[in-house]
Amino acid sequence: LMFAVCVACDSFNLLNTFIPPSATVNKRFEASQEWNQSNLPLIIQSVTDDYSFFVSSDWHVVNHNTDHIRHFMSIARNCQESLFILALGDFVTTKGCIPDAAEAIVFDAATQLKNDTVLATAGNHDLYFNQWEDYQTYFKTATYAYVVKTPHFQDFFIVLDSGNGTLGNEQVAWLEQLLTQRITYRDCFFCTHTNFFITDKNAALARNFPID
Repeated sequence: LMFAVCVACDSFNLLNTFIPPSATVNKRFEASQEWNQSNLPLIIQSVTDDYSFFVSSDWHVVNHNTDHIRHFMSIARNCQESLFILALGDFVTTKGCIPDAAEAIVFDAATQLKNDTVLATAGNHDLYFNQWEDYQTYFKTATYAYVVKTPHFQDFFIVLDSGNGTLGNEQVAWLEQLLTQRITYRDCFFCTHTNFFITDKNAALARNFPID
C-alpha cells in the first residue's frame, strides 16, 4: 500500500524512477500552459443545441497492441451525433507504447466517417518510467480548456492533469481563475483521470488525495 501511495502522490516524491522531479504536477502544468499559450484556444462548433461526445480512458496498451483503440475510434467517429472524443489517461501499461496509442487515434478514412478531434489528458501510467516527454511529444498538453458553441449556448470543458492523484497548487489556482467565467456558459464539464470525489471506499487510489 505504501509503495502504491508513494508512486501515486507527488507529496512523497520518493520514487523518481517512476515520476522524476522534472515531470511533477507543477512542472507538467507549466509545460502544458506554455504549449497552450502558443496555440489558438480550441472552439468546437455544433449545429444543434444538443450534441454527443465519447469518453474513454484506461486503454492500457501492452506490447504495442492497439486493436481495441482503433475499434473504439471507429465507433466514435462513425456516430453522426458525436462532436469529439475525450481520452482521459492511462493510455499505456508497457513502457514506450505512448507512440502506439497516438498512432491508433489517427483518422482512418477507410473505417471512419469523420475526423473527430481527440482531447487527451495524462493518467498515472502515462507518467511512470519517465514517459511524460513521450506524452508531450504526441499529445502536447494535459491541462487546458475549450468551448463548444451551439446555436444558442456555449459549454465549457476544463481538462485537468491528475496523474499524480493531486492537481497541485498552480493548477488549482488556474482552475479557480477559470471558474470566475462559469456564469458565461450553459454547462461546465470537468475532464480528468482520477475521480474528484469518493464514490467507493475500496477505490482509495482511484481518486484525488485528501490534500486537494
